Amino acid sequence: MALITLLTDSGDSDYYAAAIKAKILSIDPAIHIIDISHTITACDIAHGAFVLKSIFRDFPKGTVHLVGVNSTGNPGEAYLGLQLEDHFFLGIDNGLFGLISDQPHQQVVRLHGENQSNNTFPEKTFSPQSLFSWRLALHWIRWAPLLILSEK
Repeated sequence: MALITLLTDSGDSDYYAAAIKAKILSIDPAIHIIDISHTITACDIAHGAFVLKSIFRDFPKGTVHLVGVNSTGNPGEAYLGLQLEDHFFLGIDNGLFGLISDQPHQQVVRLHGENQSNNTFPEKTFSPQSLFSWRLALHWIRWAPLLILSEK
C-alpha cells in the first residue's frame, strides 16, 4: 500500500493541504494520504520536529512523509529527500530532519528549487506544492520498497 503523510504549518483555513492531496491523487488515485497536522505553529521547526518525531515510527516502513514547515518557496531554497529508519522524508533543508532521530540517515538527496522550476503546481502557492511534494513523493512511493529491500 502506497502511503504518504503530510505535515505543514499552513493551517487549516485554506485550500493548501487539499491542493497537495488533489494533485497527488489526480496522478495516482490509489495512494493513501494521511494528515499528521497542518496546525504546526508557523515557521516553528522545533514544534514540527517534535510532532514528526512522535509519530513517524507508527507508520509502516516505506512511508513517505512530506514536511512543509517553514517553507517559504523562495527561489534557490534547498530541499532534502532522505531515508531514515526505513522511512522517507521530503522537505526544506532547514534543520528539522536532524531533530527527529538519533539514528544516521540511510541516504540523502539534496534538491535545489531552481532545478525544479518545471514542477510548479498550482502557481502562487507555498513551496511544498510547487517544488517537491507531488512528483517526488510519487517517485519515492514507487521506489522506496526497492531501496529498503536492496539494503537487507
